[in-house]
Amino acid sequence: MQFLSSYDRGAIEKLHKLGYSMQLIADTLGFAKSTIHYELHRVQPYNAQLAQKDADRKRGRCGRKSTLTPDKKRLIENPLRLTWSPEIVAYKLKLATSTVYNWLNNGRLNFSLSDLPHRNVYQRRKKETRGTFKVEQTIEKRPAKVNERKEFGHWEIDLVCPI
Repeated sequence: MQFLSSYDRGAIEKLHKLGYSMQLIADTLGFAKSTIHYELHRVQPYNAQLAQKDADRKRGRCGRKSTLTPDKKRLIENPLRLTWSPEIVAYKLKLATSTVYNWLNNGRLNFSLSDLPHRNVYQRRKKETRGTFKVEQTIEKRPAKVNERKEFGHWEIDLVCPI
């Protein structure tokens, strides 16, 4: 998507004053004729500076509006100063966690990301135990009764198959 810049608007004003048609202005600048038509009717009589101000004002009203109010900002910053995590603050205020982090990243809250508790501290992962045998008692520590081989289960057998 291409927007008209202030330079483009100045060119439109100049070409319009020279008597160029809308189609010729559009072909010269590489825009659609409808774009030039809309632009020339944005401000009457056409003035590039006023048209740019009007476009900036309209573009400023576009998009989603932030729900961060001064009261909500205070309700978020105070618990963060008390070492609450952004996740807990978001849960308590019924906000998305990503919203709180976005406000922190964009500087909309008076709180630094580096001041968060446990920032950049990774959880310690449990050591992988799959595929390993858990030996509770070694052969050296077995009772003397085992060496007598009078009970079932105390016979040692070699299970290795010869080739």
